Amino acid sequence: MVMDLSEPYRRIVQKYFPNARIVADRFHVIRWINHQFMKTWGDWDPDRRKNRGLISLIRRHPWNLSEEQKIRLQSYFDETPGLKAVYEFKTGLGSSSFEGA
Repeated sequence: MVMDLSEPYRRIVQKYFPNARIVADRFHVIRWINHQFMKTWGDWDPDRRKNRGLISLIRRHPWNLSEEQKIRLQSYFDETPGLKAVYEFKTGLGSSSFEGA
């Protein structure tokens, strides 16, 4: 059974389909990962986490960034290298990783 992993749905499936294997759907997994990434970013850099320009850049996939945007993002990552590793992991799930500017 492919579904989001909310507890009420899990209980229904477990009750009425006890032999079913529960698998999280891709949309909800990616959504959860993005949420955790944004939360981690807020822990590491709470001030710039509120910067709308950075939020816009960091939410996009690398292939959707212009060269200028890649340079801006790379500049930010140069200041926060740990975040770059987490961003590369996040964007690498099911896609190519960030190659920088």
